Amino acid sequence: MNVDGLIIGVLLFVVGLILFPIGFNEFKENLKDVKELSLWRKVVVFAVELWGCLSLTSFLSYILCLSLILLFSGIVCVGFSLAIFN
Repeated sequence: MNVDGLIIGVLLFVVGLILFPIGFNEFKENLKDVKELSLWRKVVVFAVELWGCLSLTSFLSYILCLSLILLFSGIVCVGFSLAIFN
């Protein structure tokens, strides 16, 4: 019985859960200045900000992408470990 994959998966998932709120709070801080804009301009600013996150040019993008990668890998590790046990 191999429990190592299950433990690694849970640890990756927990670290991803810890990092995600940090990245999300940074993202909210970047969008704080757009409250008084119209809906159309908010959508444009949100799309540009999201594109900026995906380009990996800032600390925010690294934190968000790393947390999503860790969450996904943790789920995959736990899923494969549980599939092996059955």
